[in-house]
Amino acid sequence: MKLLEYVDPFFDRQPPLEFINELKEPVHISAPENWGRRNAEKDEADLRGGVKVVKEFEDPDGLLDTAYADFQRFLSIHDIEGGSYPVRIVFAPTECFEAYTIAAGPTECVISAADTEGIRRALVYFEDEMLRRDGPYLPLKPISRKPFIKRRITRCFFSPTNRPPKNGEELADDIDYYPEEYLNRLAHEGINGVWIYTLFRDLLPSTIIPEYGKDYRRRIDKLNRTIEKCKRYGIKVFVFGVEPGSTYWNPELLKSHRDMLGSKWAEEYYALCLGTEKGAAFAEEATRTLFTLAPDLGGLISITVGESCSHCASNGPEVNCPICGKKHANEVLAEAESILARGMHSVKPDAEFISW
Repeated sequence: MKLLEYVDPFFDRQPPLEFINELKEPVHISAPENWGRRNAEKDEADLRGGVKVVKEFEDPDGLLDTAYADFQRFLSIHDIEGGSYPVRIVFAPTECFEAYTIAAGPTECVISAADTEGIRRALVYFEDEMLRRDGPYLPLKPISRKPFIKRRITRCFFSPTNRPPKNGEELADDIDYYPEEYLNRLAHEGINGVWIYTLFRDLLPSTIIPEYGKDYRRRIDKLNRTIEKCKRYGIKVFVFGVEPGSTYWNPELLKSHRDMLGSKWAEEYYALCLGTEKGAAFAEEATRTLFTLAPDLGGLISITVGESCSHCASNGPEVNCPICGKKHANEVLAEAESILARGMHSVKPDAEFISW
């Protein structure tokens, strides 16, 4: 078995990526033609006299700066910025993270939440509610909402993938794959997570496999810059990979550490065995190092089974490792995930481990 090779007959005939510039444009550009042409209904608050935003919610880290800037732009474009109708942004206990209430009355509106992301979601809903009503009107009744899906993750719309013919990786270049208004669009669509594909061998230094992470600092620095930028829009970053690894991507490297190799598949490829002391130590060290170097990461997404091979049970139920073969495949899988999660949680207990 050899590394897969892809031939794209249309590689040199791709249309220009005009959507990249389009997604960099502001979310709010102009008001609809029929905006505010009707009168308010009796069950609606009328905001045509203008909105005054009153920020009473404590936000010492300025995480809501981008949300407030977007909201002010919306009000300005729709000609209701500044006026006598106060929209108060306040703290109030909620049922869960990101939950919020919008309570519009005849003389003021109160937006309440227990966290910054509840406020962010409320401001977006406020905008959408007005657009649905074709004008600056809100229902005269409380609107309370909470997330049905806790973590809503996407990937960058034009970042490279580690596939031929380009074999790119977004942490290895100097391109900014997260323009401000693109992140703003993601926030408006309810996205609160993005995943970045990478390889531990490139991203992380290791005391156990010292050949790893030769150029890790550049990648880690870009990862941390991306994390900080996304955080300003309520979006967490997740590292995504097929880990802890195998000889598939770098046969010669892991052949020099044969005491870490386990299940064999095809003719020449081996999984990294976490049943060995050295293999388990590497996997735990890797996630511990990752969250030490990038402490604000949201978590780790691991393709546990079904794509390439990363541990002795990742290529199906048949485990032919001399160590792990004595166990059921489910036990091997659970142990592999536990080791990765243990290293991560030793540094950041609230980080999320997502198994694919």
